[in-house]
Amino acid sequence: MKSSSHLTVGNGPPCRERSHIPPYAFSLWDWINAVCISQKSDFFTLYPTRAVWYVCATRRMIQHATQWLVKNGWLVVSKAPHRGIGGAGTYRVVRHAEWVQRHGFKKCIKHAYDDAGEQIS
Repeated sequence: MKSSSHLTVGNGPPCRERSHIPPYAFSLWDWINAVCISQKSDFFTLYPTRAVWYVCATRRMIQHATQWLVKNGWLVVSKAPHRGIGGAGTYRVVRHAEWVQRHGFKKCIKHAYDDAGEQIS
């Protein structure tokens, strides 16, 4: 399993996951990716409380980042989360090469995000 793939757009810098994901969501994606690599797996069970400790974010920020990552194709839901005991969701992490296959190389342009996570034109 490769940790991530890098594409170069024109003469610019390599395009990576970080180029497409706003900072608040990238910190969660990066942590999930690192755990998957260390466990030699593409699947990750997300316990929001544990994520709060490791990503240094609030539970609400973790939920918002998770929703953004799923909506934009960086996490694929394998087991949907639900409230209560055993309610943690399981996700498959999507790395850059797979994301490009689904969304196209034209989206591989360095994007800039402000502190609120909004894309800057």
